[in-house]
Amino acid sequence: MKKEQKEQPILKPKIDLIFKLIFGTEPNLDILTDFLKCVLNIKDDEFIGIEIIDPHTKTEKINDKMSILDIKLNTTRGIINVEIQLNKYTDMEDRIIFGISKSITNQKHSGNNYKLKKVVTILITDYVLITEHEQYHDIFNYNSKKTGYTFSSSTEIHTLELPKLPDDYDNSNLWYWLKFIKSEKEEDFEMLSEQKPLVKKAYGVLKELSQDEQTRLLAEAREALEWDKVAIARNAKAEGLREGIEQGTRQGIEKGIEKGEEQKAINIARNMLKRGTPIEYILEDTGLDINTIKQLQNER
Repeated sequence: MKKEQKEQPILKPKIDLIFKLIFGTEPNLDILTDFLKCVLNIKDDEFIGIEIIDPHTKTEKINDKMSILDIKLNTTRGIINVEIQLNKYTDMEDRIIFGISKSITNQKHSGNNYKLKKVVTILITDYVLITEHEQYHDIFNYNSKKTGYTFSSSTEIHTLELPKLPDDYDNSNLWYWLKFIKSEKEEDFEMLSEQKPLVKKAYGVLKELSQDEQTRLLAEAREALEWDKVAIARNAKAEGLREGIEQGTRQGIEKGIEKGEEQKAINIARNMLKRGTPIEYILEDTGLDINTIKQLQNER
């Protein structure tokens, strides 16, 4: 008699791999489209079409850069990048600006024509990013501090902070999607599915992914890897701080913290090398120079 397969617990949509498999694949373009419309407030007559630049989602390596979902949205909004982060990094704001800069400089110009496609970044965080207010959705661009005049509309940053999301529906369609991404219990998914048809479809995709053994193993490994990075960062910073305190001066403390940050990057790079991460990704994620990475390779 064939043994029945045990029903696996539901996976978390906010795990970067699962998020990308739900929102970043061709069969789910309607899910992605509705999500983007809710975030960017795109009207139906403005929407033309959507193309996913990086459709590759399935992988056998847990260290592949799955957290960035590159999207080319064919509307007046231009190029859109969506990123989800579960853990807090001290340089997150600079990282976002760096990514926007790359998207701008990668655009080709002819002669004196510097007309830019708009670059929009949507950053979803599972931690409080902005402590100055309680809004879970904020928008940033180039505005005058004195008059509010928009100097340029070439860039736009949307922050979506899951911890700030209210428990109860706030009359926003975006609330449904963020509640879905944030949820972990099946009863919550069931409730959301009854309210919004495309969330019901997303939940169906999530259930299928949760029962796929390979996807489950990769998702659990990805989540563990993120927590490893945070632990390494905390330990390295604490080590640097202790060294600075022992020197007994503010300058020494600052130098100790700086050394701790460098050691954090080195430790992360070592782990990424062990897992076979491509060097270009290590350079981007750690900020280390190529010579340091090569030295770490030679240690192995």
